[in-house]
Amino acid sequence: MTYHIFLQSRQKSTRYPNKILKKICGKTIFELIVERLKNVNDSKIFLITGPKEKNRELIKKSKDCNIEYFSGNENNVLDRFYNAIKNFDSKNIIRVTGDCPLIDYKLINSTQTIFNKNNYDLINNYSPRTFPHGYDFEIFKADIVKTTWDRISNTFNNKTLFESSVIPPMKFILNSSLFSIHNISNMLNLSFLRLTLDYYEDFQLINKIFDKLYLKNPNFSSNDVISLLKSQPDLLKINQKFVKFNVSKLEKFIQTNSSHS
Repeated sequence: MTYHIFLQSRQKSTRYPNKILKKICGKTIFELIVERLKNVNDSKIFLITGPKEKNRELIKKSKDCNIEYFSGNENNVLDRFYNAIKNFDSKNIIRVTGDCPLIDYKLINSTQTIFNKNNYDLINNYSPRTFPHGYDFEIFKADIVKTTWDRISNTFNNKTLFESSVIPPMKFILNSSLFSIHNISNMLNLSFLRLTLDYYEDFQLINKIFDKLYLKNPNFSSNDVISLLKSQPDLLKINQKFVKFNVSKLEKFIQTNSSHS
């Protein structure tokens, strides 16, 4: 079974503009994510982005990395994915976003095994969440995007209105009773850890993680990151103000590991 990895990213970001092209260890975030995703089994990576005129630098970088791209609807991600699937004739998709520079290919590979052996329409690792923020992905059959696109687009009388609407596909798919959905859980609930890239402070934390792990092993795993954070828990204070849920668990993690370090 062949998988198309849809790396969903664009340059526009109100919270941290152009974050996908910021550099860590001499490489852009885009390059680092692609580097990690190249270890995913039986797969090909595609950049799924917004309009060309707003993402020229990112598209150029994808070409430099020999990554094919699809430029589509800026706000309606459902429409963007639907047309990307048609363009690339995708059957099975792994979706990863540019918010996840630490994405763990080993976790994706183990989930592929589950997907291959079962008849799920979609598998995710965040609904409900037990993994840290920043390791999010889904594996799903392309047909469920077409089904969702058909159902939602038909509720609009005006095509232009549909295309200009903000419609995140996973929000509708995960809440639909039409599909067989499976969630994988982490052995420990680490949902209080914020390792995603939305703000400059997130970038500072991720930058430090790469600085400490990348040169030793460019393919460092999520376990390596957790071990680092246990040994240096004060790193988590860098973006602590953006943690919205389970704040007390984060504080306990920092305090407990600080006393052991």
